[in-house]
Amino acid sequence: MGSVELKKRFGGSGGYYKKVIQPYFDCVDKTYKKGNGGYTKKWTLKKWLVDEIQTYLLKDNQPITISVISDDERELVELNEISVNGVDCDNTNLYLPSSLDVNTNLLDEYIEKVEYHHTYRNENKQKVLFQLLSIKKHLNNTQCPNQLLQFYQQSCNGRFNQKSGMGIIHPIQLPKEIRDIIFGGMDLKYFDISNSHLSIMYHLGKELGYSGLGIKTYLDNKVEIRNGWEEESGYSIKSDVIKKYIISWIYGNSNNVGDFNSFDRVLGYDRMLKIKYNDDVLGGLYKDIKEIKNVIVDNTEINNGCYMNVWGKGLPTFLNGKKTPKKRILPHILFGWESKIMETINVKMDSGMKVLIYDGYIGTENDTDKMNRVVVDNLGLDIKFDIENITPPLFINSFV
Repeated sequence: MGSVELKKRFGGSGGYYKKVIQPYFDCVDKTYKKGNGGYTKKWTLKKWLVDEIQTYLLKDNQPITISVISDDERELVELNEISVNGVDCDNTNLYLPSSLDVNTNLLDEYIEKVEYHHTYRNENKQKVLFQLLSIKKHLNNTQCPNQLLQFYQQSCNGRFNQKSGMGIIHPIQLPKEIRDIIFGGMDLKYFDISNSHLSIMYHLGKELGYSGLGIKTYLDNKVEIRNGWEEESGYSIKSDVIKKYIISWIYGNSNNVGDFNSFDRVLGYDRMLKIKYNDDVLGGLYKDIKEIKNVIVDNTEINNGCYMNVWGKGLPTFLNGKKTPKKRILPHILFGWESKIMETINVKMDSGMKVLIYDGYIGTENDTDKMNRVVVDNLGLDIKFDIENITPPLFINSFV
């Protein structure tokens, strides 16, 4: 947890928040490294507090009362009224149930498995155990017993996030492995936009007259290309690393080689050099991302000094007295389209959607070809979808 986040939680002027946190936190890194929204120190909970939390989660069986922050933000008040629809937003017909059934048998089973699992990664084990125990604690509530609550609000770029000011665990904030446990064994699926932002970029660019051959080549052959990255003749590295590198290009990172590039540490000089100068696929992909970004931003409507996305959400053309960079504008556009696609699936067909997770959702059986046609017919974007069965992890070592 960074000091910026701590200051939000503890408040106070000057160094006040530092004095407040001393009894509860240890500073684990006093250097000011980039992260958590800026250059911050890093803090962790003191051991005595961790032990108290674990004791509370394991041994306190009293039902909890779910509270929310009052409208004037001065106090916590009991959540008395639970709407059927968990989406609190006036400009959408998106429907997501406010209460969810979970597999409590699997939850109990994995709590026991994790608790008695032997590993040298004790910090990670403790984190996973806390997450599982916290879910169990939230299920033991007075307002909606044995169900997990979820409430959404729309952000300034159109994305649907968990509603703020509520003291509940939201499925959107849980790691995939934890969701696979609590929703496993319930015949549920996970659907998501295939290569979400890259696909949306490609189709928006195509509508504006840019062919995007480099992106199309990658999207059409992604399985073969990614497998090649992991081979000795490729990059001898997990494909997820290079996938994250590609995503960083969308958000403003370059493919320039050097320790100034945040991927230098994980990729290394030789791999980055090869990607920049000796890889036709990745080279073509980078070229297209850079050029389509310009095409999309340059053709985005500006209204009242703001770049407007598909939701009519505005991003100022100037921030802090400076022209807003394209690396800020493009995500504003893409996040808008991402959530608009999810809303279209939810509203225009019987999707069985239960939990929305940005560019994907958890729900009952659905036909991805029909989903594609609904998006094409309503939004004009030929977007593909991936589907995955929700099953609990086979091996505890895979996530603990």
